[in-house]
Amino acid sequence: MKKRDTLAWLRKHAPRQELRGRTIHVEPIYEKLGKLLCEIRERRELTQAQVAASCKWGRASIANIEHGKQRILLHNLPALAAVLGVSLHDILDEIFPVKDN
Repeated sequence: MKKRDTLAWLRKHAPRQELRGRTIHVEPIYEKLGKLLCEIRERRELTQAQVAASCKWGRASIANIEHGKQRILLHNLPALAAVLGVSLHDILDEIFPVKDN
């Protein structure tokens, strides 16, 4: 099926809400990571714009990451952690706690 045919099929059969939103189902891990990054940023009294400028990203990207709507690429996480003044280890420990046996 050609791309144009696929889009026509989606417009006809899929609900409009699903066509507009790219992230209909936000995975819990990205929600948890976003919430943590937002809390750290606010504790450091940084704005989304300040963090975005330091990372050379757009402010909207920071907002979307904090809301779990945009997935942060793994190779970008260390730079974001450095801007926020925390270690990558601390972030990952919070997101993926070690379970004692």
